[in-house]
Amino acid sequence: MFTAESFVEGSFPVYKNGGMFFQFRPYSFYTSPLDKRLTTSTIEVFSFTFGAFYSFK
Repeated sequence: MFTAESFVEGSFPVYKNGGMFFQFRPYSFYTSPLDKRLTTSTIEVFSFTFGAFYSFK
């Protein structure tokens, strides 16, 4: 298995234990052999993820 990626990640509180997060990846590469004859690979360019979270602490 081989993974290569760089990313910027951040989060900030919105209300009490809840908040928002984001992650930006300019590139991502992942490869993994499934068996001796087949290897799966994924290439991703300019990915942006945004979401909400809740902390139970």
